[in-house]
Amino acid sequence: MRWIAITLAAALSGCADIPAYLVQPDQLHAQAAPATRERDGHAVLLKGGSFMPTSEPALPDGRVRVRGPGRHSALWKAGLGVTLIGWAMAITGAAIGIAGAARTICSDFRSCPDSPRTREGYRMFYAGITIGPIGDAATVVGPALMSAGARLKPVELDEPR
Repeated sequence: MRWIAITLAAALSGCADIPAYLVQPDQLHAQAAPATRERDGHAVLLKGGSFMPTSEPALPDGRVRVRGPGRHSALWKAGLGVTLIGWAMAITGAAIGIAGAARTICSDFRSCPDSPRTREGYRMFYAGITIGPIGDAATVVGPALMSAGARLKPVELDEPR
Protein backbone atom coordinates (compact mmCIF):
# COMPACT_ATOMS: atom_id res chain seq x y z
CA MET A 1 0.00 0.00 0.00
CA ARG A 2 2.91 2.32 0.69
CA TRP A 3 4.17 1.76 -2.86
CA ILE A 4 0.83 3.00 -4.26
CA ALA A 5 0.99 6.17 -2.16
CA ILE A 6 4.60 6.85 -3.19
CA THR A 7 3.77 6.27 -6.86
CA LEU A 8 0.81 8.65 -6.83
CA ALA A 9 2.73 11.29 -4.90
CA ALA A 10 5.54 11.16 -7.45
CA ALA A 11 3.07 11.45 -10.33
CA LEU A 12 1.31 14.44 -8.82
CA SER A 13 4.51 16.24 -7.83
CA GLY A 14 5.10 17.20 -11.45
CA CYS A 15 2.61 20.07 -11.20
CA ALA A 16 4.89 22.29 -9.12
CA ASP A 17 7.00 24.11 -11.73
CA ILE A 18 4.54 24.97 -14.51
CA PRO A 19 4.91 28.56 -15.79
CA ALA A 20 1.93 30.85 -15.34
CA TYR A 21 0.56 33.27 -17.90
CA LEU A 22 -1.89 36.15 -17.57
CA VAL A 23 -4.77 36.21 -20.06
CA GLN A 24 -7.91 38.33 -20.47
CA PRO A 25 -11.01 36.26 -19.53
CA ASP A 26 -12.64 36.78 -22.93
CA GLN A 27 -9.59 35.17 -24.60
CA LEU A 28 -9.79 31.86 -22.69
CA HIS A 29 -11.56 30.00 -25.49
CA ALA A 30 -9.88 31.68 -28.48
CA GLN A 31 -7.78 29.78 -31.03
CA ALA A 32 -4.78 31.90 -30.05
CA ALA A 33 -4.75 34.05 -26.93
CA PRO A 34 -2.40 36.97 -26.33
CA ALA A 35 -0.85 36.51 -22.90
CA THR A 36 1.86 37.82 -20.64
CA ARG A 37 4.38 35.35 -19.19
CA GLU A 38 4.21 36.00 -15.46
CA ARG A 39 7.81 35.05 -14.74
CA ASP A 40 9.46 37.65 -16.98
CA GLY A 41 6.60 39.84 -18.27
CA HIS A 42 7.14 38.96 -21.98
CA ALA A 43 4.11 39.11 -24.25
CA VAL A 44 3.44 35.77 -25.96
CA LEU A 45 0.71 34.14 -28.01
CA LEU A 46 -0.72 30.93 -26.48
CA LYS A 47 -2.34 28.17 -28.49
CA GLY A 48 -6.00 27.80 -27.55
CA GLY A 49 -6.79 24.63 -25.60
CA SER A 50 -3.23 24.25 -24.32
CA PHE A 51 -3.98 26.06 -21.06
CA MET A 52 -6.58 26.21 -18.32
CA PRO A 53 -7.44 28.99 -15.87
CA THR A 54 -6.39 28.44 -12.27
CA SER A 55 -8.79 28.68 -9.34
CA GLU A 56 -7.07 31.85 -8.11
CA PRO A 57 -9.10 35.08 -8.25
CA ALA A 58 -8.63 37.49 -11.15
CA LEU A 59 -6.05 40.25 -10.84
CA PRO A 60 -7.22 43.86 -10.28
CA ASP A 61 -6.84 44.60 -14.01
CA GLY A 62 -9.21 41.69 -14.84
CA ARG A 63 -6.64 39.25 -16.19
CA VAL A 64 -6.72 35.62 -15.01
CA ARG A 65 -3.78 33.32 -14.35
CA VAL A 66 -3.57 30.25 -16.61
CA ARG A 67 -1.29 27.21 -16.63
CA GLY A 68 -0.94 24.00 -18.64
CA PRO A 69 -3.77 21.44 -18.58
CA GLY A 70 -2.08 19.35 -15.84
CA ARG A 71 -4.30 16.53 -14.60
CA HIS A 72 -6.92 17.45 -17.18
CA SER A 73 -4.61 16.55 -20.07
CA ALA A 74 -5.11 13.44 -22.17
CA LEU A 75 -1.60 12.24 -21.29
CA TRP A 76 -2.30 12.39 -17.53
CA LYS A 77 -5.59 10.53 -17.98
CA ALA A 78 -3.90 7.88 -20.12
CA GLY A 79 -1.26 7.41 -17.42
CA LEU A 80 -3.98 6.96 -14.81
CA GLY A 81 -5.67 4.35 -16.99
CA VAL A 82 -2.41 2.47 -17.56
CA THR A 83 -1.70 2.54 -13.81
CA LEU A 84 -5.12 1.19 -12.86
CA ILE A 85 -4.97 -1.52 -15.53
CA GLY A 86 -1.45 -2.39 -14.35
CA TRP A 87 -2.64 -2.81 -10.76
CA ALA A 88 -5.50 -5.04 -11.93
CA MET A 89 -3.16 -7.14 -14.08
CA ALA A 90 -0.58 -7.51 -11.30
CA ILE A 91 -3.19 -8.65 -8.81
CA THR A 92 -4.84 -10.98 -11.34
CA GLY A 93 -1.50 -12.47 -12.37
CA ALA A 94 -0.56 -13.12 -8.74
CA ALA A 95 -3.92 -14.76 -8.01
CA ILE A 96 -3.77 -16.97 -11.11
CA GLY A 97 -0.16 -17.94 -10.36
CA ILE A 98 -0.95 -18.87 -6.76
CA ALA A 99 -4.05 -20.82 -7.79
CA GLY A 100 -2.07 -22.67 -10.44
CA ALA A 101 0.73 -23.51 -8.01
CA ALA A 102 -1.85 -24.81 -5.54
CA ARG A 103 -3.26 -27.18 -8.18
CA THR A 104 0.13 -28.85 -8.68
CA ILE A 105 0.49 -29.83 -5.01
CA CYS A 106 -1.21 -32.94 -3.67
CA SER A 107 -2.57 -33.34 -0.16
CA ASP A 108 0.75 -34.66 1.14
CA PHE A 109 2.58 -31.56 -0.19
CA ARG A 110 4.48 -33.48 -2.80
CA SER A 111 4.21 -33.03 -6.50
CA CYS A 112 1.17 -34.81 -7.88
CA PRO A 113 1.54 -37.44 -10.56
CA ASP A 114 0.88 -36.33 -14.10
CA SER A 115 -2.85 -35.66 -14.33
CA PRO A 116 -5.16 -33.21 -16.10
CA ARG A 117 -5.43 -31.22 -12.85
CA THR A 118 -1.62 -30.91 -12.60
CA ARG A 119 -1.24 -29.89 -16.26
CA GLU A 120 -3.96 -27.27 -15.79
CA GLY A 121 -2.17 -26.02 -12.67
CA TYR A 122 1.09 -25.56 -14.56
CA ARG A 123 -0.70 -23.67 -17.35
CA MET A 124 -2.32 -21.40 -14.77
CA PHE A 125 0.98 -20.88 -12.97
CA TYR A 126 2.80 -19.90 -16.18
CA ALA A 127 -0.07 -17.62 -17.20
CA GLY A 128 0.17 -15.93 -13.80
CA ILE A 129 3.91 -15.38 -14.02
CA THR A 130 3.38 -13.89 -17.50
CA ILE A 131 0.47 -11.57 -16.63
CA GLY A 132 1.88 -10.35 -13.29
CA PRO A 133 5.11 -8.77 -14.59
CA ILE A 134 3.24 -7.08 -17.44
CA GLY A 135 1.01 -5.49 -14.80
CA ASP A 136 4.08 -4.52 -12.77
CA ALA A 137 5.62 -2.81 -15.81
CA ALA A 138 2.37 -0.92 -16.47
CA THR A 139 2.37 0.17 -12.83
CA VAL A 140 5.75 1.82 -13.45
CA VAL A 141 4.95 3.29 -16.88
CA GLY A 142 1.55 4.72 -15.85
CA PRO A 143 2.85 7.15 -13.20
CA ALA A 144 5.60 8.26 -15.60
CA LEU A 145 2.89 9.20 -18.12
CA MET A 146 0.90 10.92 -15.37
CA SER A 147 3.94 12.95 -14.38
CA ALA A 148 4.64 13.93 -18.00
CA GLY A 149 1.00 14.98 -18.44
CA ALA A 150 1.05 16.99 -15.22
CA ARG A 151 4.11 18.90 -16.45
CA LEU A 152 2.62 19.94 -19.79
CA LYS A 153 3.12 23.65 -20.36
CA PRO A 154 0.93 25.93 -22.44
CA VAL A 155 2.04 26.03 -26.06
CA GLU A 156 3.63 29.37 -27.00
CA LEU A 157 3.05 30.09 -30.69
CA ASP A 158 5.25 33.16 -31.12
CA GLU A 159 5.60 36.78 -30.08
CA PRO A 160 2.48 38.85 -30.79
CA ARG A 161 2.85 41.84 -33.11
